[in-house]
Amino acid sequence: MTSPLGKDIFSIAKLQILFAGTGFLTQIFLARHLGPEQKGLFDLFLLIPTVLASVIDLGLLSANTYFAGKQKISIHLLHSHSFLWSLVSIVTLCLIFFGAQSTLMSFFPTLTSTQLFLSLILAGPLMYFSLWSALMYGVDRVRVVYRFNAAVSALTLACYVFLAFVLHLNLSALLYATAGLSILKAAVALFAFENPRPWKITIDLRALKTSLTYGIALYLGLIINTLHFRVDQFMVNSMLGPAELGIYALAVRIAEMVWLLDYAIINASIFRVTASSPEDAARITQRVARLLGTVVLISSILISLVAPILLPLVFGNDFSPAVIPLLLLFPGILAWSLARVLAQFVAYQSGKPWLNFRASAVAFLINIVLVILFIPLWGITGAAIASSISYFVNFALLAGMFKRLSGSTLRSFLIPTQEDFAMLKNFFSEQFALYARKS
Repeated sequence: MTSPLGKDIFSIAKLQILFAGTGFLTQIFLARHLGPEQKGLFDLFLLIPTVLASVIDLGLLSANTYFAGKQKISIHLLHSHSFLWSLVSIVTLCLIFFGAQSTLMSFFPTLTSTQLFLSLILAGPLMYFSLWSALMYGVDRVRVVYRFNAAVSALTLACYVFLAFVLHLNLSALLYATAGLSILKAAVALFAFENPRPWKITIDLRALKTSLTYGIALYLGLIINTLHFRVDQFMVNSMLGPAELGIYALAVRIAEMVWLLDYAIINASIFRVTASSPEDAARITQRVARLLGTVVLISSILISLVAPILLPLVFGNDFSPAVIPLLLLFPGILAWSLARVLAQFVAYQSGKPWLNFRASAVAFLINIVLVILFIPLWGITGAAIASSISYFVNFALLAGMFKRLSGSTLRSFLIPTQEDFAMLKNFFSEQFALYARKS
């Protein structure tokens, strides 16, 4: 029989595949309906709150998973602090916008003032949902989050299609719908929290301080990682314009779809890595890294083989220039996937998040330098090369840290074993037998 971890991984992977498939269809729709320039504006509208949400959580996201998993702070307190932090963030962002509107508009002149305002305050709901998800991971309720994401993804696609083809509305309507759906998503998550009155806030300043003290090192690392993932897109928009951003952002979205599978694997294991003994956590990390490396490598190769034909066919010839950046991003995507698994052990089992921060900081600085050098030379292709190189640097640094902390060898977390393949074989055999009985 498959191990409980294996069952969790594949159960979550099914939901993630559904989520990824719906997201892929959404990208096709947006590319076909909007074209490169308007899609670039759409991507920028979402890019701003996504980055902001990571910047303003101040480490509570990582602290929620850690303290919920270790059961050191009650989940009610963790949720109360998360909810309050999100509300305060929304109010603060509103004040910043109205106090510095002209300055902000000068940074993002392609968005209207209303669109920029909505984009900024969306960081609050997006952050709350991330904090809520982190709590669910900490109490081993990962499947709840993935079911939720799959449902919202399907609803979003249906809403976009209805607005575009039934009501014949334009880009602005899609942006406003995106804002409304993001707020709805956070509201449903709030009421889905298992508490009679989830909106009731209980503040414990000592517990909040403990969360922030632990989370600050991880917070700095996560900020850098978020900027690392997105600074190339901001630079492309600034140096090459929204049309090139729309093309490059599509390449990034498709490449990062592979991460949707590794998120499933990592999130299924995070509770076990946090709550297990160091020896067991190291073994789990090694197996997850081997399994994840295999899955990401195979997925990247398959997408690389079909992308030159299918990408222009599916998204339109205007997006053909995305093919080369997509192919160049995949080596870095694989490296970052492995790095994420090792970082989980360093932060949540070893309790040394500042080591992750060091690796992230070095890789981010390298990315900044390379992006500045490569975009003028090779455009969006240069941005992809810069990102892949810096992702590899991050992996190399974290691999050295994991080896030192766990006493592992490189082979133990890079080369798949017979046991790994046996687990995969047993799982697919069980699934085939289950479907055969149902039919």
